[in-house]
Amino acid sequence: MHQHVFRIVCLLVLISVGLSSAGAAVPDCDELEGNANGILLSLNEFLGQADLSIGGQLRSATVTTTLVDLRLTEDGTIQATSTHVYELDGSPDGSCDLGENCFETTDHTVVDLTNNLALNEVNRISNGHGEFAEACGKFTSHGSISLTTLPPTVSWRLKGRICTCN
Repeated sequence: MHQHVFRIVCLLVLISVGLSSAGAAVPDCDELEGNANGILLSLNEFLGQADLSIGGQLRSATVTTTLVDLRLTEDGTIQATSTHVYELDGSPDGSCDLGENCFETTDHTVVDLTNNLALNEVNRISNGHGEFAEACGKFTSHGSISLTTLPPTVSWRLKGRICTCN
C-alpha cells in the first residue's frame, strides 16, 4: 500500500515538474561566426573590424577589445580577462550605448607565448542594446597577435551562438 502511494506521489511530482518546465522560455538562438582583425591602440586596448554572419545574415561590426587583467603563468601562457564591444550600428566609440545595435562580451583569454602568440578565448555575451537588448550566448575565438608590425595587430575567427534571452 505504501509503495503504491509513493509511486503516485512520485508520478505527480514528475508531472508537476514537467508542466512547470514546459512553460519555461527556451532561448531563440542563431549561429554566430566571423573573422576580425585589429590594431593595438594602447597597452590594454585593441580596435578592429569584424565581418560577422548572424543566423546567415552578413553584418559588419566595429570591435573594441579591452584587457582587464593579465597574468603570466608558469606554462608560458598569458591568462587574461578581457571585454569586447561589438558595435553593429551607431558611432564606434568603444561602448555599447542605448540607440545602437551592439553587444558586449566578458572573456577568458589565453595567449600562448610558445606558439607564435596564439590567441584562444571563450566569450560570453554579457550585455546588449537595440536588436541585441536581450542577447545572451557564448562563442569561442581563435587567432594570433603579431608584434612584427607597427602598431601590433591581432586577427581572430569566432564561432558560437547568440541567443535572445529574457
